[in-house]
Order: sequence, then structure tokens, then C-alpha cells
Amino acid sequence: MSTTSEQSKGSRPTKSNNFRRRNVPNTRAYVNTLSPAGQVNKVLTDMANLNGGNHLRNWSASARKELAPNITIKVEVLDPNGNKVNVNMPKLAFFAASSAFRQHLEANPDDTWVKFCHKDVSLNSMRTIAKWLRTICTDQQYTDIPIPKDVKKGLELRLAAQVLGMTQYTSQIIKGYICGLVYRPVEAEELVLVAELTRKETVEDPIVDALANYVAYLCRYHLVSRDIEDQYLTVLAGGKCAKLLDAVKDHKVRAIAQNGWKAICPRPLAEPETRR
Repeated sequence: MSTTSEQSKGSRPTKSNNFRRRNVPNTRAYVNTLSPAGQVNKVLTDMANLNGGNHLRNWSASARKELAPNITIKVEVLDPNGNKVNVNMPKLAFFAASSAFRQHLEANPDDTWVKFCHKDVSLNSMRTIAKWLRTICTDQQYTDIPIPKDVKKGLELRLAAQVLGMTQYTSQIIKGYICGLVYRPVEAEELVLVAELTRKETVEDPIVDALANYVAYLCRYHLVSRDIEDQYLTVLAGGKCAKLLDAVKDHKVRAIAQNGWKAICPRPLAEPETRR
């Protein structure tokens, strides 16, 4: 008798909840009814009307949900072997996050496939971005792009984001790399890796700057073995690492000796939060 009564009581709220759901406007369904051009214009309007609308962190959960991750576009990128692979990207979320993709889609809103075979945009990075965009469109809480534990993958992700015009989403990657320098041994190969996976046209790159001056500090004060020092010098003598040599500044090396890791990462690298 009591079991029947509990089930009976439970059924009424369920019916009520179903009723309420049927009467709440389904914004995602509304977005689906718009033409591709209409969807693009809606996102542009939302970006313009939101305070800090160029960063999805400043969008409410309901606003991010309206980016309808079920609407996708195939983006062609290259895998590590040079083969062409399509990645299904949440079209409107990618449009809101990437200025490079936004520029393309504004001119071609009806596209269902786009080619982006850039040498600095890895397949793994594109898949990471796609998964992250789907997550922040469905989760209540905004979260930053997850930082790969592997140093190379983290640098590749940051580089891809820069190429895609998503630099505003890379601050945590930069901070994670720089703050991690003092907690792990820096192999000579990492110098080449950083030189290759940072943009050549950048006047001052915080990752290049931190690594170059930290390695100079290790060598100047003989905090690594002579063998490691020699490995560093051999790598730095090669043309690939010229940007690292250019980044070494005597006052920065001395600052690291005096202030430790605070001199490497002297200020918060995350952008200040602004939410309307």
C-alpha cells in the first residue's frame, strides 16, 4: 500500500514537470529554424550585445546553449601523416570563438564543409577544441580549454588557437607551461620544440621569454650538470633557436636568481573576468 502511494505521489510532479517543459520556449529549436545566414547574424548580434561578448566565458549558460552544438560543420585538417581528415565542429560555437572561422563564415554562411589544412593546426588540437566547445554549450558552468599534460600537445593546442584567432582562450595554457618550468627538468629538445611551436611573427612571446631566461639562469648559476649545459649550448647554437637567444635578457636572469619562479611568472596571465 505504501509503495503504491509513493509511486502515485511521484507521478504528479513528473506530469507537472513535463507540462512546464512543454511551455518553456526551446531556444535551441528556434535557432534551428533560422537560415544559416540568420544563425550567423544572431550570433553576431549576441556577441555585440554582451559585455565582453568576444569571449565565451562571459556568456551565460543559456546564451551558450543557444549556440546549438547540434548544428555542425565539417572542417578538413591534416593528420600527422599528412592525410586529410574531417572534424565535426559545433558551427555556431566555433563561429563565436574563432575570428578566422568567423571571417570565412560571414562571407559563406551556407557552407557545410570548410578546408583548413594549415601546418600549425594539428588534428588533435582541432578535436580538443571541438570537444571543449560542445562541453561549454551544454554545461552550466564555463570551463577553459583543458590543458594537455604533454608539453608538446599543449604547445600545439596554443599554436592552433592562435592561428584560428582564438588567442583569448590560451592564457591558461601559457600560465600552465610557465609555472610548470620550475617543477620539471627541461630537456634540450624542449628548446627546439618551443622554437618550432611558437609563432615567428610574434614580437615577444611569454613562453619563449620564460624558457629562454630560465635556461640562461640554470646555466649561469650552474644549477644543471655540465653535460646538460653542453646540450643546451649545442641546441642554442643551431639556427632554429635564434629566437630563444634573442629573448635572453641579463636583468631577467638576475631577477630569476633573486625572486625565483615569481620572476618567471610575475603576474596573472588569465584575463580579468567580466560578466554582465
